[in-house]
Amino acid sequence: MNIIEPDQLYKYNDIINKSICLAEVYKNILKLETIGISHDNRNIIMLKLGRCKKNILITAGVHGREYVNSAVLLRIIENYCSLMTLGKLDFKDCGIIFVPVLNPDGYVIATEGFKGIKDKKLRCYCKSMNEKSFMWKWNARAVDINRNFISSMYEKKVHTGDVNSENETKAFITLVQYEDTIGYLDIHSRGNVIYYYRNAMGKDYNTTQKNIARRLAEITGYNIMPPSLEIDSNDTGGNTVHYYSEYINKPALTLETIDDNAAFPLSYTYAGHVYYQIRYVPLEFLQLCRYNASC
Repeated sequence: MNIIEPDQLYKYNDIINKSICLAEVYKNILKLETIGISHDNRNIIMLKLGRCKKNILITAGVHGREYVNSAVLLRIIENYCSLMTLGKLDFKDCGIIFVPVLNPDGYVIATEGFKGIKDKKLRCYCKSMNEKSFMWKWNARAVDINRNFISSMYEKKVHTGDVNSENETKAFITLVQYEDTIGYLDIHSRGNVIYYYRNAMGKDYNTTQKNIARRLAEITGYNIMPPSLEIDSNDTGGNTVHYYSEYINKPALTLETIDDNAAFPLSYTYAGHVYYQIRYVPLEFLQLCRYNASC
């Protein structure tokens, strides 16, 4: 029986407990670490698969309401661990770092409601936004951390916060500055598409990005978004991938799982299909980044 069965509700504490269980069962190949603490005092964890120095990084749960992908990542981790113990998969010189929930407080609000926020001031402030809990994208300070990162397109607007102000943002930045990563994927949940283009980067960088996107599109069946749609109209930059591309200068793509017409709250029945679509994406992305790094 699998430790992770993604087609069910996983509260944030479930994600933590399942991650601990995976790290205990596969302790020789999987390492669990806390990389930061959210504003409502929740651990932001990472699971590092393999004992290699160079890794790709994959995050999910940047937006609270896009919680389905977090359980999918845990199922992918379990599958890879199982294959490694059977000798069917080996990471010789590169590994994978997974951050299943970068925004724990937003995840809690979207799955448990505002009552899940422990700090009274934060809870009252969130309620004052007049947003339904299951539609919540932001963190416990009502900041969209996917608009909070320093980058050429960052612009101060409602819900962007002061640049690099949030605990979740700081945890991500510290992680990628400390770990030797060769590529980054951010998994979101709108549209079955892949974003690759980075306006702030040069032609060579975007050519590499497009080549990677094409391969991942072949695996997933997702569409590749054109450069003109790098960000939505009337939106801002400051995304995780913008920061990573500009400051780490390695491949950084966004995968959007689940049909664009899917209604919130997202049904957990999507998880099995998403897992089937993206289960090989981390392995393929790792190989593509290894090739790019060796060129």
